[in-house]
Amino acid sequence: MQQTIAWRDHFNLADKPFNYGARFILSNSRSWITKYDNPTGNLNDWYEGFEVGSIWGLTTLGFFTSEEDVKNHADQTAVASYPGTRPIEAGDLKYADLNGDNKINKGNWTVDDHGDFSIIGNNRPRYQYGLDLNAEWNGFDLRVFFQGIGKRDWYPTSSVNSNNVYRYFGMYSTPGANVMKETMNNWNEQGEDALFPRLKSYLDFYDGHAMDLRIAQTRYLQDASYCRLKNLTLGYSIPKKVINKIKLQNVHLYFSAENLFEITNLSKSYDPEQLNETYYPMQRTYSFGLNITL
Repeated sequence: MQQTIAWRDHFNLADKPFNYGARFILSNSRSWITKYDNPTGNLNDWYEGFEVGSIWGLTTLGFFTSEEDVKNHADQTAVASYPGTRPIEAGDLKYADLNGDNKINKGNWTVDDHGDFSIIGNNRPRYQYGLDLNAEWNGFDLRVFFQGIGKRDWYPTSSVNSNNVYRYFGMYSTPGANVMKETMNNWNEQGEDALFPRLKSYLDFYDGHAMDLRIAQTRYLQDASYCRLKNLTLGYSIPKKVINKIKLQNVHLYFSAENLFEITNLSKSYDPEQLNETYYPMQRTYSFGLNITL
């Protein structure tokens, strides 16, 4: 579905015509699997009723507060990094036991038995829009173009060897990763509010299946919606009565800027337009120009 709204109008400002206009484009789509040969309902494959882009993950309750809290909670061994090697302690991630069986796991990983996993979001971009504004008055012209996505969920890992996890989880992934400001907001024994669990590496762990931070979960699911000022152009055309004296048809000066700013809740480690594994960094560019018509 795509909808376009456009209009132009004018009025006099200081006895000179002020022309202005706007164009707004909005598109949205959703897709479901209506027929597919997956008799067991295995969640590693398509299945009937699946909405494309759905993210299966755990519901994060926060962090364990004490040894007693760990003992009284469901067994998380199946989703913990290095199970049997490092005990679960206060400050570690705590997941919800959604099916009440006192174990946190994937069940049989089927539509009918997915353990404590549920659909926590969708990574397909929705409500994609563009807003183009323009105005002209007394030789001046202005164009402002905004572009964005109204709704999108994203988790900072997309493959077994993903580099995205390092840019968000940093030293929680490997001890040699960069130490970033965000990852210093970690749990401590004073019980202060924190974004990340107690400082412990290799939480982004994969051993045939994802564990701990490698698992999509509600606490670190990202809001990848955004609005970005893609272009701003301001120009001025020198009056005809001036340039005609030097035998010129038109002289237009302008300033243009690209990607001036964006509004987003996404982690600063990522660009909302470039969530793939590798990309050329988005740049803010500024230019001045002069167009002359003889």
